[in-house]
Amino acid sequence: MKSRLLRALQRGGCILETDDAYWSVWRSRDRRGRTIGLVPAAEVHMLILKGDLSPLGQCEDGRLVWSGPLTALHPTVSAAALVTAEEKQSYRRKSLLQRLLERVVSPRGRRYLARAALDFSEDIERAESGYRLRGMNWQAIRGGTRIQGGRAGGSVYQGNTALAAARRLAAISEISGPESFRLLERVIVEGATRHAISKWLNQRPADAERHALTVLRKLASIYANDLSLPQRSLPQSA
Repeated sequence: MKSRLLRALQRGGCILETDDAYWSVWRSRDRRGRTIGLVPAAEVHMLILKGDLSPLGQCEDGRLVWSGPLTALHPTVSAAALVTAEEKQSYRRKSLLQRLLERVVSPRGRRYLARAALDFSEDIERAESGYRLRGMNWQAIRGGTRIQGGRAGGSVYQGNTALAAARRLAAISEISGPESFRLLERVIVEGATRHAISKWLNQRPADAERHALTVLRKLASIYANDLSLPQRSLPQSA
C-alpha cells in the first residue's frame, strides 16, 4: 500500500470495496469528500488476515478501519524515493499467499480463497489458545487425530470455541493430509514467501506456487462443504 494511503488510514480514514479488483480509501470514517486512492483487493485481504483492518462499528456497508500497529511514516521523504523504496520492499517481502490471491482473476474466487485463509488463521489462533488452556494435543490436531472434549482450564465459552476450532483443524488435516496442513500453516499463518516455500518443498518456484494454490483451493472446499462455521470471517460473494 502506498504510504500516503496507509497514513490516511492510520490517521482516522476508512477503506471500502467499490470495485471488483480495488478498494477505495477516504481520509475520514464518514466518507466525506472524494476518495484519495485505490488498494488492490488481494492486499486488502492480506491486511484483514493480519488483523490490520477491521469493520467499523455497526456500519453495514463494509467499511474497514485501521486496527493494526501505528508505523512511523515520514512525509518529508521525497515522493520518488518513497515510491522506489515501496516497490523494492513489496517485491522482496510479498508473501506467497498474496501472490496466490493476486493470481486469481475472478473477484468471487479471490474472496472465496481469502475467506478460507482467514478462517484457517482464526481457527489456529482459537485452537492454540485452547491448547494453552486445556493441554490439547497440538501434534494430534496437525496429524488429523479425532479431538475429544475435556475439562476446560478457562471459561466454558473459551473451551467450547477452542474445541470446535481444534476439531475443524483435525478434520482439515485428516482430509488434506498432514503435509498439506503444514504447508497451509507456512503459507497462511507464517506468511512465507514463494522463495522460502520452493526451497522447503524442493520445487521450482512456479511449481511450488501451483502446488500451494491447489492446497489452498482444497482448504476452501473443505470449509465450504465439509465443515460448519457459526459465522464466516468474510462475507459470501454473489
